[in-house]
Amino acid sequence: MLKYEDKIKKQLNIQRDSIVKPLPFPFDLNYFTETGLFLTSCPQHGKTNMAKWVVDYLMRCGWIVKVFDPSKAWLNSTIPTYQSVDNKATWQRLINPISISTVFDVARIYPQWIPEFCSLIIQQDFELISHLPYLLPWNIAYLFEECQFSMPSGSLRGTKYQEVLRVVSLGANFKLRYLAITQRPADTSTKMISRTGQKYVGCFFEDNDIGKLRKYFNWKQKEAWENLSSLEKGEFYYGMRDKIEKIETPLFTKEREPQYLEKPSFWKQLFG
Repeated sequence: MLKYEDKIKKQLNIQRDSIVKPLPFPFDLNYFTETGLFLTSCPQHGKTNMAKWVVDYLMRCGWIVKVFDPSKAWLNSTIPTYQSVDNKATWQRLINPISISTVFDVARIYPQWIPEFCSLIIQQDFELISHLPYLLPWNIAYLFEECQFSMPSGSLRGTKYQEVLRVVSLGANFKLRYLAITQRPADTSTKMISRTGQKYVGCFFEDNDIGKLRKYFNWKQKEAWENLSSLEKGEFYYGMRDKIEKIETPLFTKEREPQYLEKPSFWKQLFG
């Protein structure tokens, strides 16, 4: 399996850039390696556009990124491969590459199955990494697009969410980190949000969402409403430790059509 991955990786020419240009907005890679990232705004206000900047930067820094995408927003990005996820009977036939960035397109499965699929992929990675006598020479980042499906409010106490909880709580010890993106923070796990060290919050009008987000910036409800409801598309408040900064994100335009990652037949694996 690793030989097959290495072959694909060589074909795709995936490697760490020798010179990595900084992002056009604040982002601390070292702090992300420790704590993860949370990104939220109301629909169509630029959160996935910002996430594509971050993912592209991570890959240029040598990270492997795995995206769980129920929205089909990631089929146009710089991630080189993708796989389409269907019913549960087909899951075991999917490739879970440990050394290739890929998009798992989960748009065709029921939302209630998304946490189970995410857990399957994370468990496979953890089983491999935890049995190695050394850590991988690269980091892995999981991106949960519309994470209200994969990490709903109060969910991380549940049995089927324990693999996700392990990434949130212990992932840094195994070079596993996460990016969580949602349009509905009120329906998203508070335990996960509170453990992210960098937060990007865009435009909101809904009281429940604003009420949940304001505590991370030490705003009163009225102040939070005025700040967040006035943001334009692509504008966010960035929070890290005691730092709060209003930022703008340019349009991400570097895209390429990803290759469909297909498991070869027995004969193809045997004879190349």
